[in-house]
Amino acid sequence: MGQLHIPDELRDLLRGSPFESPVYQLSGVAGDVLADNAMPFFPGFTAHGAGHVESVLRAAVALIPPDVREGDFLRAPDAAALVCATVLHDLGMHLRERGFVDLVTPESSFGPISFFDCQQGARAADEPWSDLWKAFQHEARHFGPSQLDVILGPANAGVPEVAFASELQPEALTLPDRLLIGEFLRRHHARLSHEIALNGFPGADDEFPAAAEIMPSIGDLSGAIARSHNEDLRLMRAYLEDLEPGNHRPKGVLALYLMGLLRIADFLQIEADRAPPVLLRLKAPQSRVSIEEWGKHGAVVSVSWDHDDPYAIAVSVASNHALRTHLALKELLDRLQEELDRTSAVLREAYSSTPMRALRLYRQRVVSNIDQPSLHRTLPYLPRRAALQSDPDLFRLMIRDLYSREFYVAGRELVQNAADAVRARRRWERSHGRIPEDDLPEIDTDIVVTIETESDPEQLVLSVWDRGIGMLPDTIVNYYLRAGASFGPVASEFEGMDPVDAVGAMKAGRFGIGAFAGFLLGPEVRVTTRHADSPRAVRFRALIDAEIVEIEWTSAPVGTRVEIPFLASTLKPATTPDFLLEAIAGTYRLQDPPAIFRGPAGQVVEAPADIPSPGQAGLPRGWFEVATERIEGAYWRLPSGLRRGDEEESRPIPGWLSNGDFVHNGILVERAIQEMPVGGYDWSDWRLPLHKPAVAAFDPRHTVGLALHRFELIDEALPFESELLGSIGLDLLAHALVCGPQLHPLIAYELFGAGTGPASSIHARHGFVPPISSLVPRADWEFQLLGLTGLRDPRLPSLEGFLNADSEIPWTPLTFRGLGGPLSSSPWPAEEPVRTTLQGELARVLAAGLELGHSTGARQACTVVVASDVPSEAWDGQTEGTVRRDLPVWSSDGHWQHIGPVRKQQGTHIFFVGQEGTAPRDDVIEAAQELARDIGQQWTCLTLLTDFEPNETAQSVAREWPTCIDDLIPTDVESREALAAAIEREHPAVKPHLAYWRTASSSADDP
Repeated sequence: MGQLHIPDELRDLLRGSPFESPVYQLSGVAGDVLADNAMPFFPGFTAHGAGHVESVLRAAVALIPPDVREGDFLRAPDAAALVCATVLHDLGMHLRERGFVDLVTPESSFGPISFFDCQQGARAADEPWSDLWKAFQHEARHFGPSQLDVILGPANAGVPEVAFASELQPEALTLPDRLLIGEFLRRHHARLSHEIALNGFPGADDEFPAAAEIMPSIGDLSGAIARSHNEDLRLMRAYLEDLEPGNHRPKGVLALYLMGLLRIADFLQIEADRAPPVLLRLKAPQSRVSIEEWGKHGAVVSVSWDHDDPYAIAVSVASNHALRTHLALKELLDRLQEELDRTSAVLREAYSSTPMRALRLYRQRVVSNIDQPSLHRTLPYLPRRAALQSDPDLFRLMIRDLYSREFYVAGRELVQNAADAVRARRRWERSHGRIPEDDLPEIDTDIVVTIETESDPEQLVLSVWDRGIGMLPDTIVNYYLRAGASFGPVASEFEGMDPVDAVGAMKAGRFGIGAFAGFLLGPEVRVTTRHADSPRAVRFRALIDAEIVEIEWTSAPVGTRVEIPFLASTLKPATTPDFLLEAIAGTYRLQDPPAIFRGPAGQVVEAPADIPSPGQAGLPRGWFEVATERIEGAYWRLPSGLRRGDEEESRPIPGWLSNGDFVHNGILVERAIQEMPVGGYDWSDWRLPLHKPAVAAFDPRHTVGLALHRFELIDEALPFESELLGSIGLDLLAHALVCGPQLHPLIAYELFGAGTGPASSIHARHGFVPPISSLVPRADWEFQLLGLTGLRDPRLPSLEGFLNADSEIPWTPLTFRGLGGPLSSSPWPAEEPVRTTLQGELARVLAAGLELGHSTGARQACTVVVASDVPSEAWDGQTEGTVRRDLPVWSSDGHWQHIGPVRKQQGTHIFFVGQEGTAPRDDVIEAAQELARDIGQQWTCLTLLTDFEPNETAQSVAREWPTCIDDLIPTDVESREALAAAIEREHPAVKPHLAYWRTASSSADDP
């Protein structure tokens, strides 16, 4: 057995007593564990073996004044308790993997001890180890980079997997896993030493006897003394008083005095070879790399008991240590002096009025050269702590700049928190049982938002009241009142979770700024809250300029109510309280949890509640689901109008989402009150000629990056853009099959030039596809024709008006968006200034044809404009020479192009744009004329495309097309219907899109 060396003074007290044999038995078994020194959860700690225990015992004896050692104060029970407590005090750090698993299982024999199982003052009650470990896992999932660097060392890979494990596999624990468990044990190792005294060593079965078993009279007390080295000494005095009131020798032991000796003796182990364990005394442990550095640098040369001051301990520090070590050691020595002062004070309070007044510490001061100029002159650095830090008032100062005085944000953040709280309450009820209605607020629904007037009409109060989980005091202090501290599940917790469950557990709030956003409206935020687990509620008033927040106990139902008093004059001149409430309501798009918004006059503002969610039975009309594994649910919405021929019908619905809007976890991402709202998302390739539909995403893992103010995305493109475009591609297919060559509502026809109308792609007059680059080319096609047909614009009643506008429009140099990005905005040769003008809208129409070609990714393009059925008198006043004059136009392939000439044939006039020296192809002219006749437009612009290079973004639109159709879509209705039926049978993903367009095309009403 690894028998420990016990100081002679203690051996003499034990000799011949009934405690002698049990003490040697326990120290022998513990000595085996200590001699092995295998600490899998503290791999960098090298000095927690038998030598450490013996050093602490020697220091404890040295702290006993001579008159106490020579008097009749210390007896055999005292020696036995001190030796056993010292043996046990750090034994929990030697826990092995299997022992840790045994400790934190729900069936563990280890658990809270009487007195400590109840809250004592500010100290929370001990919890079962399994609950304590789960709470630590939850906390660890939110550790930031700085905390992880401290625990795991720099260049770590983030939160270790063990933080997410529901079951622990000892053999599967990695080094980061063990270091994280080490942090958990560091926090609770003193408690564990007490429970080891009662239950033995976790994982050792019967091989390690419990101190309470072999020394029934003092085993529990020995564990309490061991525990005391990391507990408040006054708390431990209260424990002893609870054990045996009024007895200074409970169980015959001077327990409080021994507690003082042990805590100071352990603190004094600061020599170079004891450096790693010293870190346990700091507020946070150092990384493994830092611990190893402590071992390399012998910062502490000596700890001397010989000093001119007989009550002082002298600590000598060398100069060969790093700044981090110097600062940590300075903090440690300051804390050692604080412990000496506190322990001396508690001993005086306990013994000064008794015959035991001699019980004191022999050394009560610590002196060191760590602050001496003589040491500082030898250091290669300034021995002061310097770091980037922010002023405590920074967030208060920047809150209005951050949110650009968008006052609705205060309500948006509170409503978001309320929805999160309601979801959390529902999860709590699934495991704990439903909360009685009498314990919930008597409000109309889960979330009620009001703006009310107080006695003064100028004084208003924004109130958000929810039937949520509520907050515990710790949550308020550590999260709600801390800017940037977000409390809730983290990304990895949703891995493998069913989407419906994931959305039920999601937290829309992310940045921990809810309480501070309230200060946008006024200088005060009032909160009343009660957690479902608590019989009592709390309330507090947070003032923007106050240094502290007083949290009071009160009575209230489960849930949270937040009130923000503000003056009506605070709002912008154009922002009324009603408008403010509408803006808040407009950001909340969820159907569940339900919310009511009520204004000062009692009027109810309806929340849009217009987005679907995972698990919902049937999607609202016009919504389509995006199949993506990147997030738990994504949906997109068609615009609110259908374009049929030359008409555009728009029937807006209250609260309708606009193109490009983005709803993240139920909250609209935009500036809601500004005249020109911003937010939403963008395509990764701006050349894609598609409008952006409204999109709703359920993203519990926060894969989508939002800016801190939640007005916009960090990355403009959505992470699931490819899947979204694939779904839109299926809708383009369904629309083309049902509606023919009409323009799909998402085709951005205005990108092709002003005044243009429906666009389609036509090949050999036998079929078509929408004008998206990835849909256009096929290897066996010689060329492709894209067509735009003109609108009967009421501003242009005739072709004469089309050609002869009120004023001449200069042929403005165009910025074509070609394959390589924007080209020169001034393509004209410097030596050939522009003098010629084209009249009316003709210049824009010609430009539209070229732009249509470039947007599809074609290298070469020529354009024909066919003006059909034009009476000859429309040309009065026009000379062919004016229109036929050649004008250079820039193309994406770098060749100069020209316009002209005009051809007149049977009332049809043809304008041509192409490479210099080329003539319009007859088949292009025929296709343009046929298109014009078929659709009945006054003019048609047709573009010939060759040599395609579709961009990657556009290819996502057509990803599903080759599996559904491998040819053009027929132009005649019967052929399209037959093809649609065949595709529907073989490709179920197209069904909802076909169903929508069949209904929409036959209905007079929009969805």
